[in-house]
Amino acid sequence: MTIEELNLNVAKLNEEKEKFISQNCTLGADKAVITFISDILFHGVYGVSVTDSVESIRNLFEAGYCYYFAKILEEAFPNGTVCLCYPYGHIIYAYKGYAYDITGVSDAEYDMYIPVAEIGQSIEDFMRRGVSFNCTEAQLDEIGKNAKMNHSYIKVLSYYEAKECQLRDVIKERSKAVITKGSIDFKYEQDRTNFIIERDRLRSTFKKGLITRNQYNDFMKQYCDEAGVSWEYVKIYDEIAIEELHAF
Repeated sequence: MTIEELNLNVAKLNEEKEKFISQNCTLGADKAVITFISDILFHGVYGVSVTDSVESIRNLFEAGYCYYFAKILEEAFPNGTVCLCYPYGHIIYAYKGYAYDITGVSDAEYDMYIPVAEIGQSIEDFMRRGVSFNCTEAQLDEIGKNAKMNHSYIKVLSYYEAKECQLRDVIKERSKAVITKGSIDFKYEQDRTNFIIERDRLRSTFKKGLITRNQYNDFMKQYCDEAGVSWEYVKIYDEIAIEELHAF
């Protein structure tokens, strides 16, 4: 690579790193943990493209040495728990409400996060030191049954669960903005205007007897779903909606 190509590579690496940190922190992840992970994932290999460098490091710790990456996180950020993504073959680090691996907030498939301390000799299959336990399906089932019975599994958010929580928060925020009198949250000003127009139109249609109460609710729910607003939230907090509940 030429010096110019190297400089472009470094600039792209830093850009991707900042994007990675931002995306994970938006989910509520611990910034210190995410920054630490990004320093490893985007460490960069001299003379290698950003994509190849990042994918090589990701693959190393995602599809080979995930156990040791979790132990690295445990050493750097104590008081978490190294866990198996049961019943799948991946290890994460559960810390302050989130599951972490080389990808940031882990998107690895799982049914339960079971502490590796609970899986016995099965951990050998992840330690890659020349000793294989070869956990059978029956033994894996037993690990799951014991974790459920003893409530020894860990409840933390994966990437997809964190995204779902984030979406719920956005919907709740938008819902509150569209129904709050005198709201000054200009980010949702157009949402508020559209909501009021549609609500008033359907109210008028209902009062004229052109639709039933159930149809009114169905139409409002459909509109809210499409607009990213919670009709259930609106019915609880909107003064007009509350009046309608008594009037209908």
